[in-house]
Amino acid sequence: VPRSLYVGTAHTLEFANGSDALDLVDAASPILSVEPPEAFGFDGRLPPAEVVFGNPGLSAKSYRVPDGEVLSAVGGDVRVSNRTRVQAFGGRVQLAAVGSAVTEVPVDLADFDVAPDAATSLGTVRVETQSTLDTAPFDPNVPQGTVVIRAGRFVLDDRSLVRGGGRIDGTGAAVDVAVADRVTISNRSELRSEAQGALPSGGVRVRAGAIDVTDDSIVRSRVFAFAPGA
Repeated sequence: VPRSLYVGTAHTLEFANGSDALDLVDAASPILSVEPPEAFGFDGRLPPAEVVFGNPGLSAKSYRVPDGEVLSAVGGDVRVSNRTRVQAFGGRVQLAAVGSAVTEVPVDLADFDVAPDAATSLGTVRVETQSTLDTAPFDPNVPQGTVVIRAGRFVLDDRSLVRGGGRIDGTGAAVDVAVADRVTISNRSELRSEAQGALPSGGVRVRAGAIDVTDDSIVRSRVFAFAPGA
């Protein structure tokens, strides 16, 4: 992918002027226009499709955007499986699962407010079977990125990894998870942030109704020191 990638199974695409993608189609005056989108709209009429990263076969797959860019997916559910790597080094990986909720999801998922009373309507983000969400290149000389997850439930299972890097400005979380119901981390999986060299870590922030960490899984922040000139 040459630039940032936004994938969604929304019913509408909302723009800053209050219109949606269908409003911009005028058969009497079919003029192409360009507007920056602001949100994905889900109206509850039909269940939105699941967004899946992964190959049902045995071969590992990688989805990567250039350094500093965004890889975003919003759907009914979102699943990353079968040894799949989703990478945006120095940028952002952001996933949101809306289930059957009637809602608007901002393009910047960090601004999506997950209400506790939406636990039954929001969907599930799953990262499983040795898969990875990764924004932290092992290099102390380049910016490190962030991971943002919004859903009803988040499952990290079967030796899978979610990793965000140190934040160059020292603000915000490197890994930011907010769900209405439960976070489950199991079977030797890991949720972690890393600070490299002089870069400060943004840390790991998890907001949920309940958090289960089992089967030798771990949530942590790490710091790597590098010798001058390394």
